[in-house]
Amino acid sequence: MLVRHNGDPSAKGKVSTYFFATINVAIYAYLTFNNHLYGEFMLNAFYYIPMNFIGFYLWSRHKDEKNGEVEGKALTPKQIVILLAATAVIVIKGFERWAKLNNLKEAARTFNYLFENNLLNYEDFQQHVSDVNTSVKAAEQRITQINNELNTQKVVQKHCDSYRLCRKVIEDCKSAKNPNAYRTKHQSE
Repeated sequence: MLVRHNGDPSAKGKVSTYFFATINVAIYAYLTFNNHLYGEFMLNAFYYIPMNFIGFYLWSRHKDEKNGEVEGKALTPKQIVILLAATAVIVIKGFERWAKLNNLKEAARTFNYLFENNLLNYEDFQQHVSDVNTSVKAAEQRITQINNELNTQKVVQKHCDSYRLCRKVIEDCKSAKNPNAYRTKHQSE
């Protein structure tokens, strides 16, 4: 079954897209080399550029002589099932491998921590856990104490702010001819 696409030249099967792709990859390889990104440079220079030539060669062999486009073909349902099954197997196997490696790395980190802190003996490890729990409880108590001190400071700060706002009224009350009448008049302030 032939497939026809509307859109960009590569979807239409134009072999000329390899010319532009090669220029793009060559410029990117040049930029990555000059910016000391050697891994990117090698990927582009030694993989993508040769793959552009291989793709050009393969597409050129399957060109339609009338319009110069590559003859596209759709996958059969059987090919789609095989592709999906192969993809699922690769993903599952890849995840299993990653999980094994990740578990080994975590086990190695744990062993290194235990070795560096002389905790390979179970009794020493239990003592270390007990010491850590004790220090956590002490830290929690200190945090509670600091919070209480901060709350006390907030009350003092509130009183200082109130005094700062009422100071002029209090000073005027002291110098008033009749302090009691002045106080009664400005009580709400």
